[in-house]
Amino acid sequence: MEKLLRYLTTPIDGFIDIPTGTLHAIVKGVLTYNISRNADLTLRLYDYDRIDPGTHKKRESQPQEVFENVNIPDKRIEFQMFPASFEFGCRVTRYGDEPELYTIFRLQIDEKVKFLHDRFAFYTCVKGQGTINDIPIRKGETILVPADMGWMHFEGKMDLFLASYRNENV
Repeated sequence: MEKLLRYLTTPIDGFIDIPTGTLHAIVKGVLTYNISRNADLTLRLYDYDRIDPGTHKKRESQPQEVFENVNIPDKRIEFQMFPASFEFGCRVTRYGDEPELYTIFRLQIDEKVKFLHDRFAFYTCVKGQGTINDIPIRKGETILVPADMGWMHFEGKMDLFLASYRNENV
């Protein structure tokens, strides 16, 4: 099994896009922000003996189905680092904006700022607290903002991820 797996050191502020069919695990101490397409199926090789809250039993694993569907050889994905820019007083890191897949940005806010995103977006606070258009948000919370809301006003000290989507021809 060790010949099929490799360990990637997680850099601070690193970004990785894990393609469908890639066997992966997240270790303790790593913050993940998972954006994925709607899927009816998750195959588990191992699940750390976690208990399903609905059944109160260990979550089922499917080792044979995993081996039949996993990408072999691995596509050799690696962590990427993206530069941040300052826009209207906000530190913005643009990780990806792929049509019909996902849009994901990171917004690091230290005071009062504004930001424009014309499509719907989920804003998830991963550190700190503040307000978005006067609506309170703190670590662990997500706010859905509909499309065409115009300039969004942020206040506080917080680290947010913005997740959205756009069609091919937009």
